[in-house]
Amino acid sequence: MKTLFKLLHIFVLAMFVINGNDIFDKVLSSVIAVIAYIYAFTLTRSLSDDLDYNSTLMSFVHWTVRTIISILMIFVSRIVYSNIFSSFETSMGNGSGILSITICVIIWIVIAEVLKSMTGLRKNY
Repeated sequence: MKTLFKLLHIFVLAMFVINGNDIFDKVLSSVIAVIAYIYAFTLTRSLSDDLDYNSTLMSFVHWTVRTIISILMIFVSRIVYSNIFSSFETSMGNGSGILSITICVIIWIVIAEVLKSMTGLRKNY
């Protein structure tokens, strides 16, 4: 079941494009995947402590939460990327895309590290 949920997650996320550049999308999607994992793992861990542990149910909850968080983060990233890109497009030209992705990635990495310290998550990814 875990493999099925993972394939559905990948299929759903493959339908979204952040900015159209494959390399930029892969970099930003990787960071988004880590943060969605932290949220999903933390929620699933707390639910499994409160409820009777059921592997299939917890896997479903994990992948559902992970997919929803990823989609929300993609929409937020689109907004941030387009605002930064349009702000620097006239002054930097082609470099504004790289700057926009870099700023988005730095913002998400800071959020991920704060979440890790707040939740006490010690997993390596």
